[in-house]
Amino acid sequence: MRSSFTPGPAGIHGGTCLQRRLTEVTLGEVYQAVYDDLPALPMHTGNAACPIGREMFLALYSPLQMAEAAMRESLMQTTVAEVAAKVWRAQRR
Repeated sequence: MRSSFTPGPAGIHGGTCLQRRLTEVTLGEVYQAVYDDLPALPMHTGNAACPIGREMFLALYSPLQMAEAAMRESLMQTTVAEVAAKVWRAQRR
């Protein structure tokens, strides 16, 4: 998915250029390019010395993984063009 983006110059006028049309790039692709494989919902492994804390990671791991997968799937359903159109319409009000 990184092939959708071309790095631009660094600095205040820098940025990234798209190699595909806005209608062909999803927010999921942008998210993945920006955040790579960082978890959307990072969590620590808990405190082994705490009877509650040491169980929290295992108790929350599966629900948080499912929530992150749902978020990423949702982002794949929206294109950059759709977001740009909403912003443009809002500016015209």
